[in-house]
Amino acid sequence: MDKNADNIILVDIGKRIAALRHKKGITLRALADEIDSDNAHVSRIETGKINLTILSLYKISNALGVDISELLPEYKV
Repeated sequence: MDKNADNIILVDIGKRIAALRHKKGITLRALADEIDSDNAHVSRIETGKINLTILSLYKISNALGVDISELLPEYKV
């Protein structure tokens, strides 16, 4: 997979996280607190600027009350 495809996936994951957070009425700060992070870090996640670890995805899915699969786009490698 090329770097551009990687970036597209990260942006898509970030958009999914942001959309779920907004839908559930969770603030950026509340999500950051729940995953032991800060606002800036969560903002970078939601804008696709950082590559997440599996642990981060797990923490975020738990904080949002969704299955981790809801955060992941269906791309073929």
